[in-house]
Amino acid sequence: MRTPYPWLLFPLLAACAASAPTWQKAGASESATNEDLQQCRVQTARAPDPAVLALPTPQHSGSPMVDRGQERFSKEDQEIRACMQARGYSLSTR
Repeated sequence: MRTPYPWLLFPLLAACAASAPTWQKAGASESATNEDLQQCRVQTARAPDPAVLALPTPQHSGSPMVDRGQERFSKEDQEIRACMQARGYSLSTR
């Protein structure tokens, strides 16, 4: 059987082989890194979101649930990054 789209094979294999970014800190074990990351996630999840009660603004698509969900995810990701960087970690692709 022949692959119908052989040109897709290389990009798909390259995407699978690429490693996901990981947090690195000199002298930190994997378990310590995971614990710090979990603490940053919990800290971020507990932080109040002032945008929950905000009115939609012109840059929103008109679907507050989708926009707020995307904004919340992006904001949480930024806060987790800031928390981990404050603890001395850097994001790296090994």
